[in-house]
Amino acid sequence: MVEIPLVLTCDRKYLPYTTVCAVSAVRKTKRRILLYVLTDESVTAKERKAFLETFAPFGNVKAEIIDVSGIAPFRDSAFPQFPKIVYYRFLIPQLLEGKNVEKCIYLDSDMTVLADIGELFDTPLHGKLLGVCRDPVMAEQIGKQKKLPDGRTWLEYVQSIVKKPENYFVSACLVLNLKEIRARGQELWKKAMHMDGTNFYCPDQDILNMVFEDEVTFLPTAWCCSPPETEGASVPEAKILHVKMWTTSLHPSDDIWFRDLKFTPYYYRVRAEYLALLFERSVNNVLRPPRHGAVKSVLLFVWYFLAALAARFSGRQKR
Repeated sequence: MVEIPLVLTCDRKYLPYTTVCAVSAVRKTKRRILLYVLTDESVTAKERKAFLETFAPFGNVKAEIIDVSGIAPFRDSAFPQFPKIVYYRFLIPQLLEGKNVEKCIYLDSDMTVLADIGELFDTPLHGKLLGVCRDPVMAEQIGKQKKLPDGRTWLEYVQSIVKKPENYFVSACLVLNLKEIRARGQELWKKAMHMDGTNFYCPDQDILNMVFEDEVTFLPTAWCCSPPETEGASVPEAKILHVKMWTTSLHPSDDIWFRDLKFTPYYYRVRAEYLALLFERSVNNVLRPPRHGAVKSVLLFVWYFLAALAARFSGRQKR
């Protein structure tokens, strides 16, 4: 059976999330995965060793770490929430050239895989350079007619990037036709690599849309779904969820993500960090209302928090 090259990117901060994403893909996929993780000097030798050891119990994966330090023409976007690792995906054709890889999947760190990615890998690209999913979040923003800091609406902004706003795609899930990119897409890829990201709101994504708009095959949106916003809801057709766990958004998909986290060395660390952040945000929200003083607000919060814990654990014991 044909092996599936899967590329992820990370620095030290995002290493736990990248590991969970990789584990979710390996656990759901029958065929052998060739896992390539592009990272930099921020990830220590000890952390790299622990990452590789995570996949030792699985028989369907060969993992490799590729250091990109000093290779990429790194640029800063206009917004600090986009670290330089968002540009690492532009190095994929170059770094995999000597590995006899003609096609690969790229996933962002904040994804959790629900289905066999063999199906995604086997999707025909019809000679195009990329397989992509349309961006439902951007479509929602366009519909709201919300103004950007520069005064434009999202629709006006997207129209400055692509000819057809409805075809604006997300960069979190890509299928790269490396054979075709090397054969006729080298100049386009170089153009994308060297574009300045400071004038874009979503730098890597906007650049890919601007350069490759006419060179994409659209994949089913099930391969890049946003989690449901309400408890008890689901996305039945979802095959990959774009979870963004570091936002502590409390989506119902959290349990799925934490299930894969258990197969990594980061379980207790991430659970503790997640709980601490939730607690911090809760306390901050408690102190905002002017109705009570700070002391009474905290006491009320602690009282109801302990009562809620008691009720939940009591309910679990009964079940």
